[in-house]
Amino acid sequence: MKFKSVTFALMFILSVLFAIEIATHPMGNELALLKMGALPTNGQLNGEYWRIVTYSLLHLNWQHFILNLAALWWLDRLAERRVGSIQLALIYGASILLSGIAILIWHGVYPGTGSAVGASGGIFGRGIDPCIPLRYGRLRPISQTQNWFVGIPSFWGFLFFQA
Repeated sequence: MKFKSVTFALMFILSVLFAIEIATHPMGNELALLKMGALPTNGQLNGEYWRIVTYSLLHLNWQHFILNLAALWWLDRLAERRVGSIQLALIYGASILLSGIAILIWHGVYPGTGSAVGASGGIFGRGIDPCIPLRYGRLRPISQTQNWFVGIPSFWGFLFFQA
């Protein structure tokens, strides 16, 4: 069977893990989500570096989960068609790592008592994708409207929404 879509694979993985959250009852409880792999908002990993990735697979509640899935469905399908599955997976993965590091730095300066979760870092981090088709010449140049509508909010979301 040939693998076709990173977007659908991500949506499936996030759905399975959210079902586990529902079944084991940490949903809505930031401290309980720490046991599942959320990033601590005290800025300390204590050697648990895997949290820089696993936080992105968890969601605080239904609204958070549905909004992230809707953003994946709407934005990442477009990005995947533009740059391909492998490129999207690389962009998403790098965005998750950079967001996790940004969250740790922010909470190292401004510590909290809860946890950070969600796929938003990967979704918003791929906001650089409007620039990629121009570089690789795969599709026609995107319009200025598409740049503003997709790229700019994604860029600012990546920088500020994560903190």
